Amino acid sequence: MSPLPVLGMIFIRYLPTIDVSDPTFPSIFHTFDSPITLTHVCRNWRLLADSIPALWTRIRIHFFTSSGKVIDVDTLERCLRAWIFRSQTLPLRVDLFVTDSPHSENRWNISIIPPDPRWDIFWTAYACIPWERVEHLGMQGLGTYPQEYAAVLMKCTAMKPLIILDAGHIRSQPFPEFIRLSQLKSLRMRSSKEGIQGRDALKYLIAPMVEEITLEIPSRAQLGSSLMEILKPFLIRSGVPRVRKVTLAAWSFNQLFIDKDLAKRLEFVEDLTFAIEEVDFFLKETFRFLSDPSIMPNLSRLSIGGVCRQPAAALALMETRALEHVKMKLAVTDAEREDTANRLEALGKWMDISGIDVMEWNEYDIYNSRSPLSVASVPWRRRQGRRVSSTSSRS
Repeated sequence: MSPLPVLGMIFIRYLPTIDVSDPTFPSIFHTFDSPITLTHVCRNWRLLADSIPALWTRIRIHFFTSSGKVIDVDTLERCLRAWIFRSQTLPLRVDLFVTDSPHSENRWNISIIPPDPRWDIFWTAYACIPWERVEHLGMQGLGTYPQEYAAVLMKCTAMKPLIILDAGHIRSQPFPEFIRLSQLKSLRMRSSKEGIQGRDALKYLIAPMVEEITLEIPSRAQLGSSLMEILKPFLIRSGVPRVRKVTLAAWSFNQLFIDKDLAKRLEFVEDLTFAIEEVDFFLKETFRFLSDPSIMPNLSRLSIGGVCRQPAAALALMETRALEHVKMKLAVTDAEREDTANRLEALGKWMDISGIDVMEWNEYDIYNSRSPLSVASVPWRRRQGRRVSSTSSRS
């Protein structure tokens, strides 16, 4: 094998292995850890790097430089056209990072007061990128108006994963029309703590082939919002697609309740994940609901983020459903310890319980919202002394 193909393989290995929508992925303007570095070594390296299309298929556009300045439109157009030309006809993975400047003194004002130089940058990128080749699209902070979303999405006919993050600044104006994403397989949407309208973009999407859905409302300020109210219309409009993996994250479990009507539309789900930040008592009813084998009959994997303080209900669910794998943290009292150990030992004979972590529960702390719940990891078959953190100790 000649040296040049070998060197080309090394070039491809040099690229970051992280996803283009990862916050640490370099933008097309960064020379560090980027294909641009390879073109700055010598003429031969530049010619070789320019001739390898795979080096130029991941495009991340950050609208601000590391010093907080808005990027120059002419520079953006020149760089983008060079990357697109070098990528030839390969599928593209694009991420638009359109957040406020890290040095903005007033983030609220900069997001609502026109004119905003971000939109000149956006429309420049919109004109340069061949969206029909984009198979992965990430949009972070894009707004304040929904027509920017619509303009891009309506052109992405080959898109499979779609990621919309931190979309809290979108105004509650309707989209121009419903957008059909015929090839979309994976959808991830997160609404930031600064607003609740970003997730409304889901109301205008139609994705009949979607198989994986991740929805997040991480803000305490959005307690009145239910992910179910957002997800159900989307599934109905999409013709009840065969969704196999669902991840739902919210501050409180009362946002995550799944009723029977929605469960029927999620009958093909095999992998279900709940992520929660706040301590509450809704989990017990959720476990009872899912214990019915007719609810999500194909469910085989269940993950619960946070600490579960309903060990009896959780164990009853595992004993009723033929789950292959469960991942959760169980907080048990002294009275529940032995029963939990015996039931887990029996479950371990026919299912994977390696993802189950059993902890001690300091019951007193749950009634004091100013102090975090104190839990200490202990082997579930061996009793150890209680360990309480200094933040929750009392005289």
